[in-house]
Order: sequence, then C-alpha cells, then structure tokens
Amino acid sequence: MRASTLRIKEKKIILCFFCAIKVRQKYLMHLDEEKRTKEIVEKSRGKKRLQEEIEEVKSKRRRLNDDIDSMQKSADAFSEKAERTGKLTLVSESNSLRRTVVTKKVEVVEVGNKLDMLLLKLKDS
Repeated sequence: MRASTLRIKEKKIILCFFCAIKVRQKYLMHLDEEKRTKEIVEKSRGKKRLQEEIEEVKSKRRRLNDDIDSMQKSADAFSEKAERTGKLTLVSESNSLRRTVVTKKVEVVEVGNKLDMLLLKLKDS
C-alpha cells in the first residue's frame, strides 16, 4: 500500500509540475499579447501625430501662398499708382513688398520640402 501511495503522490507532483508549466506559458502568451497591443497603440498614436503635423504644414503653406498673392497684388497696385502720380515712395514700397515676396517664396519651398519629408515618413510607417 505504501508503494501505491507513493506513486499517487508522484503523479500528483508531476501533474502539478505540468500545470505550473501550462500556467506559465499562458502568462507569457498574455504578456506577449499586451506587448503587441501596446506597440499597435503607440504606432497609431505616432501616425496620428504625424498626420496632424502634416495638416499644420499644409495650412502654413496655404497661408504663405495667400500672403505672397496678397503682397504681389499690393506691389503691383503701388507700382501702378507710382506711375500715375509720379511718387517715388510708392516705388520703394512696391520694391520692399517684392523683396518680401522673394523671401516668402523661399520659405514656401522649405515648407514644401518639409511636407514631402513628412509624407514619406507617413508612407513608410
């Protein structure tokens, strides 16, 4: 009877051992699942931030283009007025606006390059 009792105890120990292994495997699978979920959430947050930044850059480019158009119209108006009235101060105003337009155009190119870079980043992610 003692031998059979020992075998039953051995079987229980082995069974407990396998149960522990199974529980550990489930726990590790749970941790992997949480890790994957966290990575997906972080990736979507990064993508959302990137899309928001792209929208900001697009609106900045739109504003710059609107400013350029407005300044060019004003410079043309000053030039025409200077021709009609003969005032040189209007010519200098027109020239000043045209110089500002040139710097704004450079800024538009830089913003466009930044936008292209962000769009590539978004495409890669």
